[in-house]
Formats: sequence, structure tokens, C-alpha cells
Amino acid sequence: MKVDVEEGTLWKRTLSIEIPPEKVSGEMEAVVKEYRKRLAIPGFRKGHAPVGLVQAQLGSGLDAEFLQRVVPRAYQEAIEQLHLDPVSEPTFENIKFKRGESLSFKATVEVKPRIEVSGYKGLGLEKIEFDISEEDVDRALEELRKNNPELNPVDRPAQEGDLVVIDYERLGKEGSKGSKVERYPVVLGEHSVIEEIEESLEGASVGERKRVTVTFPENHSDKNRAGTTANFRIDVKEIREKKDAVLDEAFAKRVGAPGGLEELRSRVRLELEGKAVMRSQELLETKLFDELISINSFELPEAMIDRMLDYFVTRQAPNSSPEDVAKLREGLKPSAVVYLKRHLITEQVANQEAIGVGEEDVENEISRIASFEKGKPEEVKDRLKTEGGLERVRDALLERRVIDFLVSQANVKVVKKSLQEAEGK
Repeated sequence: MKVDVEEGTLWKRTLSIEIPPEKVSGEMEAVVKEYRKRLAIPGFRKGHAPVGLVQAQLGSGLDAEFLQRVVPRAYQEAIEQLHLDPVSEPTFENIKFKRGESLSFKATVEVKPRIEVSGYKGLGLEKIEFDISEEDVDRALEELRKNNPELNPVDRPAQEGDLVVIDYERLGKEGSKGSKVERYPVVLGEHSVIEEIEESLEGASVGERKRVTVTFPENHSDKNRAGTTANFRIDVKEIREKKDAVLDEAFAKRVGAPGGLEELRSRVRLELEGKAVMRSQELLETKLFDELISINSFELPEAMIDRMLDYFVTRQAPNSSPEDVAKLREGLKPSAVVYLKRHLITEQVANQEAIGVGEEDVENEISRIASFEKGKPEEVKDRLKTEGGLERVRDALLERRVIDFLVSQANVKVVKKSLQEAEGK
């Protein structure tokens, strides 16, 4: 098989593929032979009709079936022969075929970029390390206090700011029972539920039963419900009034520090320090790849970006309207480009520096995950296999090793900052 490749704009490649007559004849015979086994022709048992009669019976459909099988297969062989990595579906054109002669066609496809990464040795980087002060701990404790108010039962109608605990049930036709949810919390004024339900709870009392007709918004996440109406039966089970908590020993125990305020303060400091380390590393890595992307300038195939955007949108807004999806894709495109370039640079540095991840590394990571989840390594491994997660584990380990290598090759200057400076205060 003869294959020529023409480089187009960006990473578009056009393959000119020609299959010699003898191979075309062999492939055609294979197609005819397969149909001969299955085709019922009067006067002949299946598989025993003359080849010419089978060809006549199939007519032009034989050529169509032949091309449908052979063209994609020849394209795949050409891709492997040229060591290309497609990131889009191919388009086939200029197909020239006549029985007994060669078959030729063109296939156009976008391929994964091939890059060489430079400039990562001796790169100047700044690493910010955050100092945690007693004032930072005080602010975090105050935030914790505000976010954990006391919720005291009250014997009065519900009002804005109250936590109302309800059971609700969607009613079917003629009042028949549907799905039921018990002890669902609603904070009046936070608009966390459909407007009609929240309005029905204002002024309601414990033990009261409501029947509410709801119209789901046109942009509802469930497309089957969007724009429809439904009836709900609501039972008010509890009404609790929010009251500002006092930062004392009792509060500390209520939020999970049995040793009291001193233990809570220590826990909050440890949490802040852990977050500070993670933030420091995150900023360092962002700066590292910003520099490498700037030094190693290259464009990405549109198909690669589109595929990444499909993934982002599916995760963030799976049921959005076409208009919202278009806006979301536009907003996410810069992030998708950076993500892909970072991945390609990481992958290529691993190739250039012979950085790899072995099976033992993967097994150790699975054991670490199992320990964190308080599970068994074999169960975690089986789950990851089912979810296709083993490759993600391997990729994450490889990225970590490459980043550690890149940082070790850089000239890193440590700069101390307070959390206040980091937050721009």
C-alpha cells in the first residue's frame, strides 16, 4: 500500500492512499465469499451459488460494502505506518475505484501535536510560602462560628432565616402517591428550592400539611421537567431559628473538637497550614507551566480543543440549553487550551528525560488510596478498573514526577508572604 502525506494548516494531515490491484481483488473476494455464505439464491444452497451470480445479485451494493470495509481499514493501516496520533475523525474524499484496478482515496485528519520542550533547565521561579499568624487563626475561627449557628426549635410560624425541615411527596394523577423525600432542610430566604415551595413555607407551622402546584422553569437541569407543572404534598416537621453561636468550649465540642477551644484552635491552624502548602504548590506549578508555555509556543488542533470543551461542559453543566452551552464553551476555551498544553508539555518532558511510572508505583498508590478510604487495595483496584481509573492514577503519578523534576531543574527563590497579602487585604 502506497501512502503519501501532505501537511496542512496547524496539525491537519491529508493522506493519499493507494491500494494495489492484487490487494483490491483479494479484499473483494473476501467480501463476496462472506456474502456467498449468507445469501439465499433460488436453486442453490447457501454458500454454493456461483461467485458471478452472487456478484450480480448484490449489484452496486457490493462495491458500497467493499468500500465501507476497506477504506477505514486502509486508513488505519496508514496511520499506524506513519506513526500518527489522530485527534479527530477522518474525512474521506476523491475515492477512485474500479474492479480489477487499484483503489485510491484521500483522508484528512487532525493529529496530536509533536513538540520538543526546551528552556526548562535553569528556569527562574518564585515560590511563595505563607506564614500563618494568630490573627489568621482568629479570622478562621470567626468564620467557623458564623457558619455554624445554633438552631433552636421554635413554637411559632416560620419566617425568613428559619430552617424548616419538611417531608415532601410528588403527587401523580388524581392525587396518587409518587416519590417521597423525608426530612429535607430548607432555609427560608436562601432560595434553594423552587419558588412556589419556599413561598408556601412562609408562615407555616409545625404539623401543617400543604399542597403546592409547581411550575418548573424552562432552564431546569432536568429537561423532562423543564416547563412542566407538578403537584406536591408538603408536611412541616420542624422549624428552627438560627441564633449566632458563641465561641466557647461548648461550641468547640459541637463542631468536632472534644478537647475544647484549645484543640479547635490547633485543628484550625493545622488546616490553614495544610491549605497554605497546597496553595503555594499550586501557584508554583501555575507559574512553571505559564513560563514553559510561553517559551515553547505551539498551536493546538481545533478538534483537540473541542473534545476538551465537551468534557468540561459535560462535567459542569450537562443539561444546559444550547445558548448557555455556547457561552460556557467560549468562557472555558482559554482554560482548555492551557490544560492541553500543560498535558502535552508534561508528556514530552517525560519522553525526553525518560521519566516513567512502573506497576509497583501504581500498586503503591492504590494501597495509599485504600488506606485513605479505609478499604482494601484489591477492592479499590477492581473499582478503578471498572471506572477506567487506573490510567488516571498512572497519569497523575507521571505528572507529579515530571513536575518534581522540572522544579528540581529550576532556580527557585522562596518568598515569604502573609495570608493577608495573598488575599490582597
